[in-house]
Amino acid sequence: MIFFTLVALSTILLAMATWIGVRALERAYSAGGELIEVEGGTIHVVDIGPKDTAGPPLVLLHGASSNLLTMRLPLGDRLAQRHRVILLDRPGHGWSRADREKATLAGHGRMIELALQRMGIPPVILVAHSLAGALAVRMTLDHPERVNSAMNEFLRLFSSAPMTGRKVPHDTVVNGHTMRAGEILGVFWGAGNFDPDYIDRPFEVDFQRPNARNTTFALGPHMCLGQHLARLELEAMLKVLLEVIPQYSLIEEGIVAAPEVASIFGYAKVPVRIG
Repeated sequence: MIFFTLVALSTILLAMATWIGVRALERAYSAGGELIEVEGGTIHVVDIGPKDTAGPPLVLLHGASSNLLTMRLPLGDRLAQRHRVILLDRPGHGWSRADREKATLAGHGRMIELALQRMGIPPVILVAHSLAGALAVRMTLDHPERVNSAMNEFLRLFSSAPMTGRKVPHDTVVNGHTMRAGEILGVFWGAGNFDPDYIDRPFEVDFQRPNARNTTFALGPHMCLGQHLARLELEAMLKVLLEVIPQYSLIEEGIVAAPEVASIFGYAKVPVRIG
């Protein structure tokens, strides 16, 4: 009896010590941004950088077992010198709270989307670190209107690596075509960017396209892990190009495609007329 009493008292003391420790840490490291109430919990957001920049805001998503400071200290403050940067604690991390039933990628993505809506944030560029890459992909799939549509339209039209090769594991028939085991199959996922059953007017350029999702970085287990960095680099390149050469037009008859190298697509020469 005495043993169980001591165990109970020890448990209570441990719980009290934990509670006191948590309160002390909360006072020492208070939330430095805005706490936004959304369906399923609370999102802690820090909004830094100029609000009147021409490009879309950058939303930085930290990885597992950390908080927004892991994205702010090495990267966020530097980007905020020229861009509007939105840092946030992912649901269940830092000062953000999430109900248990929202503990899925889709649930967390929905909470972040609601927080951005409450702030009146326009379409953004998502920059994700580590395991947050899966969250960024989920948000792109579930909320395509949130991701910068002009960037997605550009990537939809010009995919640099539109296909890959795979070996057929066993005899099968797809859409009436017989494929034998051991044959090499060219998977041209770039064709999905021009599927008229999914994309309205697929061969027209529309930077305001409401559904600008694409297969440029592949899908599923083959999805490119470096796509977020590639998007950021492309955005920076386009911004500088338009600052240096604000008015130009292509000289279409002078465009030369690059020599074919495996499945990589590009141009060797793209002449322009300035002015």
